[in-house]
Amino acid sequence: MSEMAKTISDARVGRTTVTPATVAPAGGAIKRLTDIVLATVAIGLMLPLLVFCSVATFLTSGGRIIARQRRVGFRGRAFECFGFETSAEARVTRMGSILRKGGLDELPQLFNVLRGDMSIVGPQPISSDQFDQYADQAAAYLSCKPGITGPWRSHGKASV
Repeated sequence: MSEMAKTISDARVGRTTVTPATVAPAGGAIKRLTDIVLATVAIGLMLPLLVFCSVATFLTSGGRIIARQRRVGFRGRAFECFGFETSAEARVTRMGSILRKGGLDELPQLFNVLRGDMSIVGPQPISSDQFDQYADQAAAYLSCKPGITGPWRSHGKASV
């Protein structure tokens, strides 16, 4: 089994160890079905935009289209969070800047939703390095899947 596919019962992320109480993610089967339907419809409706962003990213980022970042998911399971590549040679590209401003760099996360790694609505996906900052809320974070959007989108990342 690959390291990315391992699920741990006592989530040890960073220096924080938490035992999540839930067996299934918050929201259950209805939320999962809703996520699948919404992600599928969104991908279908935004397909021309996804293709345009993919081509523009390819042309401006040295050939890479998708960036993969390791994030902490439900019950501490690590997953690769997808996004459009927005930098080349450690600098944000012009297209990358446009994608980031509009939040379009995160459109590939819809595929994370289809894979079951993320939800449409949930907490911000965080890396294991960031996990210790949220130690007091770790159990709540680990009880649900990270989301493409959530309170941190409308209230600002620092205030939630």
